[in-house]
Amino acid sequence: MNSETMMKKQLVNILTHKNWREWFQLIELYFTGEELDFVLHQTEEEYCAVLGFMVQPGESTNANTPVTDHEGVDKLGKSLEGLSLGGEKTRSQGGRMNIEKQRLYCKASAKVLYTISICIDPLDGDLIHEFATVKEKWDQLWTKYSKV
Repeated sequence: MNSETMMKKQLVNILTHKNWREWFQLIELYFTGEELDFVLHQTEEEYCAVLGFMVQPGESTNANTPVTDHEGVDKLGKSLEGLSLGGEKTRSQGGRMNIEKQRLYCKASAKVLYTISICIDPLDGDLIHEFATVKEKWDQLWTKYSKV
């Protein structure tokens, strides 16, 4: 992709210490208008959790379901620990995830990350590269630039 093509899709100028307030305000307004801003403020687990299915250890759901062999689940979890898509951490939450929301979150994350990536310089790109989620990347940029 050439730089001319990328410039057409760039919503704001490259993030700098001079324009950081306007940059964050404009780009967040854009994400809000596109209904993508939830990835800036919530993790995938927070956004996709099906809260009605969260059961605390020792509580009963009053359903006649077979008991899960925790040893087998733990063994499977350990064997899958290193596997993940896109380098993200394995999800070991106790609740259930809404699959449609997961799909939406993944799609929104990709759009937001692409937009942020073309609106920051290579040094900021290196800074946020190590973080797994868009929320963490956004928070890291905010922390860097909001320090006066």
